[in-house]
Amino acid sequence: MQDIADKQPEDILMNDKLIVKTFGGFSMTYNGKTISDQDNRSKKLWSILEYIIAFHDRNISQSTIIDLIWNENSISNDPENALKTALHRIRDIIGELRLPEKKVILHKRGTFSWNNGIPCEYDFEEFVSLYNKATVQDMSDEEKTELLMKGFEMYRGEFLPKYAAEDWASTLATRYQSIYEKLVNELAMLLTAQDRYNEVTDVCTKAAAIDPLDENINFYLVLGLYKSGNQ
Repeated sequence: MQDIADKQPEDILMNDKLIVKTFGGFSMTYNGKTISDQDNRSKKLWSILEYIIAFHDRNISQSTIIDLIWNENSISNDPENALKTALHRIRDIIGELRLPEKKVILHKRGTFSWNNGIPCEYDFEEFVSLYNKATVQDMSDEEKTELLMKGFEMYRGEFLPKYAAEDWASTLATRYQSIYEKLVNELAMLLTAQDRYNEVTDVCTKAAAIDPLDENINFYLVLGLYKSGNQ
């Protein structure tokens, strides 16, 4: 079988994307089949996979993954073999999706990386892209609102919440949370300027469920309720 890394993007059906979701929980979906870290498999396996996905644009050293997963108290006498076994089990998990290409995690010169030759849609990248487009490019308020609304709907909760205690995940979660707060505030302002108060209320109600302590979100929630007659 030809290695997918040697193929050109046009050789792969772009409609058959692997959908990766990380907000509010981790899942991977392909052609209607989904796997997620909500099942009872080893947390170590999901942690390795999610780390590789989060940094899919990097080559990750073997020692980095070993240090990430196995601390001094739990590390085996043969960490390299333990990692090899874990990666084999991860490939079995991903195999349930029946992707056309089985080689999803590449191993080269002591490093591991995600196979970026596989068409994927990562929610965390799309989320940032939508926000950047809406806030950087020159466009109408209606166009900005549409982009921000798409980004808002994509953020379903904290980034990889099962690993919130891990430094690498919490750093990324803080970044995306900050962008989300800015996105909601800018979206609420745009909707308010367009007198779309019912939508202001809906957006801020959902946002407050995720971040109940944000004062700006609560301000726009009260304003939306008042302006729409829900005194």
